[in-house]
Amino acid sequence: MIDFYEHERTQGGYSVFKTTGDPVIEVFYKMELDGGGTTFGQDYVPVLKDKYPGRQFERAYEWCSGPGFIGFSLLSHGICKTLCLSDLYDPAITAAEITIDHGPNNCRDRVTAYLCKDLGLIPNHEQFDLVVANPPHFNDLAGIPKNDYTGIRISKDINWQAHKNFFNNIKSHLTQDGVILLQEHIHGAAITDLADMIQSNGLQITDHYVSPNVEQTAMYYIEIKHVSAV
Repeated sequence: MIDFYEHERTQGGYSVFKTTGDPVIEVFYKMELDGGGTTFGQDYVPVLKDKYPGRQFERAYEWCSGPGFIGFSLLSHGICKTLCLSDLYDPAITAAEITIDHGPNNCRDRVTAYLCKDLGLIPNHEQFDLVVANPPHFNDLAGIPKNDYTGIRISKDINWQAHKNFFNNIKSHLTQDGVILLQEHIHGAAITDLADMIQSNGLQITDHYVSPNVEQTAMYYIEIKHVSAV
């Protein structure tokens, strides 16, 4: 079963999500910014510990990060040493920057956040040996009212434009031994939807498996590496 982690209200309209690692990191957010990062996104911690036992990644990158629920949890648990976040939604990065600047979190020298829609704008010097994401999982507007702008922003990737941009750009930021591990929805982005855009960019699917909480979340993971690393 999914654990629902501790939340508390704070002044300024922000809530706080407390990671379960040691030390705890307090992640500031607003409800419109939570696309599952506080719930099924936290499955990343046990999955990464199980799949890559004993490995501490040098620099992790959370694509479509929102306020960074997943990334800050990886940092808190010691799964990565430093962290990079990016999102196209200004309020998400504003919240991430509040978390970074919050003194007790000790994140200022370890975490960078970028506001960008095009991954081609990520600086060339950014190199990652772990890439994670809970991106929008569906490529049409079925099931969501046209005026539900939050639901559309969180859930919809029309014509897979965001996924295409990601795969067109991520290879140059992935270290030779790096791992991309995306969290996708079993009724959304299928491997057949993603395979061509992965392979055409010199990357290769190396594994895929359902979430340990798939009955509650309907999520699965897809592992991707450099072709030369396989």
